[in-house]
Amino acid sequence: MPCPKVLVVDDSRTVRTIVSRSLTSAGYEVTCATDGQEALSLLESVCPQLIVLDIEMPLMDGYDVCQAIQEMGPPWSLPTGHLPYKHLQPRVGITGHTNGCLHPQAHP
Repeated sequence: MPCPKVLVVDDSRTVRTIVSRSLTSAGYEVTCATDGQEALSLLESVCPQLIVLDIEMPLMDGYDVCQAIQEMGPPWSLPTGHLPYKHLQPRVGITGHTNGCLHPQAHP
C-alpha cells in the first residue's frame, strides 16, 4: 500500500525540515515547497492527500494558496492545514476556516 502524500509549504528551511522529518517518520511521503507559487506548481506532479501551509510567506501567503486550491475544485478540494505564527492565531480562526483550512496549528 503506498504511503499517503503530504505537501509541506513553508519559507523557513528549519520548519520544513522539522515537519517533513516528523511526517516521514510517521509513514508519510513528504514533498516540500518554499512558497505558495511553488506549491501550486507541484500539485499535479505530487498529488498530495494533505497540504500543510505556512501563513506568512513571500510571493503568495498561505491563505491565498488555500483559496487558489479550493477554487480549482475537484480533485484539489483536499484537507489543508496552516502553520501560522502565534500572533496570527485570532485571524486564523476566522479566515483559515473560510478559505478551506481544517485545523489551524501553532508553529512547531
